[in-house]
Amino acid sequence: MLGHLVEKYGNEFLQDAGEKVADEDRPAGWFSFSFRISGDTEFVESMRRDLKLMTDERNELVHHFLPRWQPDSPEKMTETLVYLDAQSEKVLPMHEHLKSTVTRMQASRRLLSNIMASPEYEKQSELMWLQSSLLVNLFA
Repeated sequence: MLGHLVEKYGNEFLQDAGEKVADEDRPAGWFSFSFRISGDTEFVESMRRDLKLMTDERNELVHHFLPRWQPDSPEKMTETLVYLDAQSEKVLPMHEHLKSTVTRMQASRRLLSNIMASPEYEKQSELMWLQSSLLVNLFA
């Protein structure tokens, strides 16, 4: 459901730059990739309002549009087009934000993948593993 998705995005991905992000407990040797958007309180609240507006406009379209659809009436069709254009203008900025967020997230994942596939990363990873082994610590 869009409402749940928007709530999750607003609470888990958007964060105030002043808030501390809790570290997640992971088993040793695990890697994770997380993506968050941080900004000042005004930015985060503005994004949450825009997300709510987008959800409300989508719900309005999905649940209440059919009575507006009267193809036999040119006047009603003109009103409907004006309504749809206005709704599109309201949600277009959020759509652009979400598209650019996905593009940045995909670029970050590609960069991480390229780094992890590099010979230098393999060397550094092996070195870290050796430095943290019990045997090496015992000798040290």
